[in-house]
Amino acid sequence: MNIFKSTSIYGRGFKRTGAENEYSIRIYTGGFAGVEAATERVQKEADRFLEESNLSSYEIVDAKRIWLPFSCVEFTLRFCSRGLRINQLGEQIAASDGP
Repeated sequence: MNIFKSTSIYGRGFKRTGAENEYSIRIYTGGFAGVEAATERVQKEADRFLEESNLSSYEIVDAKRIWLPFSCVEFTLRFCSRGLRINQLGEQIAASDGP
């Protein structure tokens, strides 16, 4: 862990966006931490979220850097229910179906 790169979440965690199985989360950054450090953190948080829910996979569909009032990256993630996966068009399909 590098003391000059820090990331954190302040209580909110994943919040529904209104679209089916889509959530947003803000990862606050400090020091020299940028989008790369925030992406690593959101992947850890998403993996933890998967363990606690009936979901099986996710993809990051958007990442937006916000500088003020606090430096953070707001991510939008789309999760899939168990037995489903996300195809190249961003649609949920049965895990056994083709591309």
